[in-house]
Amino acid sequence: MKPLLFSLLAAAMLIASCQNADKQAPQIAGDFCNCFSKLEKSMSADSKNMIITASNSAAPEKSLEQGILALDEENQIRVSQEMIALNDLANENSELGICMKKVEKKYENSLTRDKKKFMEKVVAEMEAKGTCSLTAAFMRIGLKTGNFDK
Repeated sequence: MKPLLFSLLAAAMLIASCQNADKQAPQIAGDFCNCFSKLEKSMSADSKNMIITASNSAAPEKSLEQGILALDEENQIRVSQEMIALNDLANENSELGICMKKVEKKYENSLTRDKKKFMEKVVAEMEAKGTCSLTAAFMRIGLKTGNFDK
């Protein structure tokens, strides 16, 4: 009887934590958007549009490459430099990396069984805000490239 009770209790805790995470999706989306706001303000409209277009593509990297090649030479150089600057996304010690770690730590107790499905909810919240399209695009690309698997 005790193993059954323990299993039921564990299942109830998992369900409760998933519901808690779902309720926090809007706050998590907002916090991630705040992390990216400085980066978003510093990027050209061409770069932002390319990233957003790529995030809706089945092959984001190929879409970005084609987008850059479609620009004139001067804009290719500028956009390429901005894309290189996006390496800060992977640098945990950059301002953006530190901010993202803080957000992850803040919500680390909001466990969910399916991280990918939860991140899709966070992206939907970002898109609903209307002011967070670039961050949503980065997250969408992450989902497509497998960065948010279970």
